Amino acid sequence: MKKLLSFFCVSLFALTTSAQVIPQGTRFIGGGFYFSLQTQAEKNEGEATSFQVSIAPSITYFKKDNFSITYSLSYGISTTYYNYKSSADISSSTRMFSNNISASLFLTNYKMLTEKLGISIQYGGSISTGFSSTRYKRDLPDMDIKQEGPSTVGLNLGVGPGVIYLISDRFAIEGNTSLINLNAMYSWGKTFNGFNINTGASASPSLGIGIRYFMK
Repeated sequence: MKKLLSFFCVSLFALTTSAQVIPQGTRFIGGGFYFSLQTQAEKNEGEATSFQVSIAPSITYFKKDNFSITYSLSYGISTTYYNYKSSADISSSTRMFSNNISASLFLTNYKMLTEKLGISIQYGGSISTGFSSTRYKRDLPDMDIKQEGPSTVGLNLGVGPGVIYLISDRFAIEGNTSLINLNAMYSWGKTFNGFNINTGASASPSLGIGIRYFMK
């Protein structure tokens, strides 16, 4: 963890002291597409698959050379599927579905490697709210149950590297990933409420890909 944090600090210093990449006053609008897929299997017990996807229109302002602030709104859905098999050869499954809306603010430092290809460090966070539902199904009569899940409010802070490619003087493709995260979430439902917080390096980071249109 210390080595990873040191790498980000050195990278951030290098980007902030680099030559001009994109000048102050530049603006661009964009649309982001974000996805994450994870699969975990346990021997003789079953497996779990989690999938997340969201879209996020955004607008970016360069407050000074190489440094931008991005404002974004997003809508996302996620689903997690658990499939189990008991010793009595009876299978059961649980499918959890949720959707959420979030508002985000990100700060980004850029450095170009060539005339068209550049790298970046992005850091920032988002506030989100959403709700979920869960379906339980088993190979027995009357075991197909659906129930409403909790509502949530969350805060997510993260930092990670990115890459940008300038297709033309008007369009660019940009990708970002978040490697170090701090997540806090409050959940409530009909029968419970709870607060959860976690932090650390992500073993399965999410990936964001977006199209940028420069406004001149």
